[in-house]
Amino acid sequence: MSIALAALGLALVFLITIASYTTVPLSWFDRPVSALISQRTDATFDVQGLQLSWSQSQPSPVLGIGRVQLDDNDQFKLTLGDVYIEPSAAAFWRHGDFAISALSIGSVDVVSASPEALPSPTSFAVDTSRAQASTSWLTYLRRIDIQNISIQTQQSSAEEIAQEGASYILIFREEGSLQGVVDLAYARDAKPSRLNGRMTLKFGQGGAFDLTMENVNPRSVGNFSRFLAPLRAISLPVNGHITGDLD
Repeated sequence: MSIALAALGLALVFLITIASYTTVPLSWFDRPVSALISQRTDATFDVQGLQLSWSQSQPSPVLGIGRVQLDDNDQFKLTLGDVYIEPSAAAFWRHGDFAISALSIGSVDVVSASPEALPSPTSFAVDTSRAQASTSWLTYLRRIDIQNISIQTQQSSAEEIAQEGASYILIFREEGSLQGVVDLAYARDAKPSRLNGRMTLKFGQGGAFDLTMENVNPRSVGNFSRFLAPLRAISLPVNGHITGDLD
């Protein structure tokens, strides 16, 4: 076992060294990675186009994925395109820890049986125990950029989807704080729904968020964050404005 681990470590070092000069395709890992993730969850995963490259902002490799598709027993389908995950070099070299420095997703397509069927995005292949215990993992985060989000139910028509426009989620570090902007749109009961807002979080000082809802079911919003979990108790679509503090 020790010999196999040593060989695996040497192979990884070799791939990272090559990636510092040129992009390394890892398509032969697509099927094993897909099978491994599927076994650890209740959903079916399909990963395609794995590759390894080098960060332009720090001495760190970047994992690229051409497409990730998730199928949760026909109740929920998620397709991610052009995914790039950049780990933090500071977290690894200073503390021997893994933390995400930057995450970029070029497109997100979500199809669910209904808006209420949307699960929390952290419920798939993510250990949320650490994130729920503290926000220390945000220390190394520089940027999250998720573009071209399309959320639709099986009842949505092509016209409704076209009218929603592009949705996005953007989180970035600025002057010692994390800034967040969100604009999500989907069709609900043949009517357009939209959630947009902003967030500011300063480490050790807390923060605040501001959300505007148009024909949004708060129960669906409550699935996306533990901070918004109390909204799950409300099931009627509402229009309104919510502000709050983040401790």
